[in-house]
Amino acid sequence: MNIQDQQRIQELERKLDEKEKELEKLYGVVDSLNSCIGGIIKETESGIRAATSLYRKLASKKLPKVKGFTFASKYLISKDDLNGYFDIFEIPEHEGAGVIMCDARGYGTSAVVMSFASSLVDSKTTEGCTDFFHSLNQELDNCSSIKDTGKDMASLIKMNYLLIDKSSLEMELCSAGMPEVLVVRGEDLISTNNSEQASLIAPQRTSMRLLPGDRLVMVNNGFVDSEDENGTKFGIERLKKCLHNAQHLPISDVVSNIAFELNAFTDDKRNRLKGDISILGIEVERKMFYVV
Repeated sequence: MNIQDQQRIQELERKLDEKEKELEKLYGVVDSLNSCIGGIIKETESGIRAATSLYRKLASKKLPKVKGFTFASKYLISKDDLNGYFDIFEIPEHEGAGVIMCDARGYGTSAVVMSFASSLVDSKTTEGCTDFFHSLNQELDNCSSIKDTGKDMASLIKMNYLLIDKSSLEMELCSAGMPEVLVVRGEDLISTNNSEQASLIAPQRTSMRLLPGDRLVMVNNGFVDSEDENGTKFGIERLKKCLHNAQHLPISDVVSNIAFELNAFTDDKRNRLKGDISILGIEVERKMFYVV
């Protein structure tokens, strides 16, 4: 073998070493990508499990029977990032009823808030809406999973918390970034006019005296933000028109009609729903008086 052949072999060996080093780097990149993909898959599977659990809890939840009130609800799950839940509960010691409606960014956040809120309701340690929000904020401040998002809590969570005293029919509402609650009273439509600036830290408090026969309708942000084919939002004014057209229907039919109008508006396409859809209705039963 002559010198020229030896030099050629040495050059090929050098290039082979370089390629092997490049291949090792590529293997490292591939391993890193595989690790990231594995983490994404794990996180996605966890989110799907949380979403499924949340949906089953809501779908299978029976509305409570509270003397003096009739409840109706509709819930639709979407593929969007705005996820929500609701809960209706009885307050035996106050002889009344309460409602929680929540929107949250991410099913994990929604599940955490649902757990904390349900725990506070079950423990009966809070008095009134303001006290409930204060206690909920304390629980969330200690939750590392929400802190780790690096986002402002107010931008993650929107909520309505409503209490009705059965004896006085006094309604107390604390709202944090949710659509206004509408009260149908005969041919009149009363709005709580929720402030857009209200947040979980500084909720807006509203109180009013209800009357027998009043019907309350509460929807979430996913409902009012859902769009038609042109990108037009359903909005609160369109909801008000739905209520004007259903003044004399029972609350279950009112809620069903609202859901029907939303389906017609979005052409029954789930990709036009801007988050999970929650529709709640409460009817204050009329008192019967007998003359003997």
